[in-house]
Amino acid sequence: ADHVHPAPARAMTTLDDLDRWIHETAADAAEAIDDARRQDPDAPNEGVADAPARAEVVGGDGTWQLAAFGRVALVMADPAAGRMRIMTPVLDGNGQPVVPDAAALERVLRANFATALDARYALHQGQLWSAYLHPLPALTRDQFRDGFNQTLALAATYGTVYSSTGFRFAPADADADADPADAPAPPADEPPV
Repeated sequence: ADHVHPAPARAMTTLDDLDRWIHETAADAAEAIDDARRQDPDAPNEGVADAPARAEVVGGDGTWQLAAFGRVALVMADPAAGRMRIMTPVLDGNGQPVVPDAAALERVLRANFATALDARYALHQGQLWSAYLHPLPALTRDQFRDGFNQTLALAATYGTVYSSTGFRFAPADADADADPADAPAPPADEPPV
């Protein structure tokens, strides 16, 4: 009889794993900053021109601050709850935290549907944040790095394309500001996506 063998169990992610990934991500961010500066030292690269010469990590034991590309990302993990999050405040053109009005809240909610992939806009104490949440035990190094990049990209694109990646969960010709609820219903013989 043919037996299906389950995939080998992957070890659960620990705070030590997360700490190592955070430091590796900081080293990669520092390298990316250096590369961008070498390619065109006079180019106004968003977040790169004024970025510190290296990325820095402060903290440990479940709470870290990672400064890269002119932004500070907070990483928090709770092994008992099995959760982790990466978050950064969304800043306006003057470097001040965004306190969104009703129209801005509606716009970021539409972005959470169509142009934010795994990172999302969130509101905390009246201020807008970009956040990525994931179960800690199942988190992989690649997911952490992708979540970190998406979190920074989503915060950086507030007010422009509101996107964590180049992916868009809507037709290419759809109006970026269109309400998904106004989209035509799928044909009756086709289930909604």
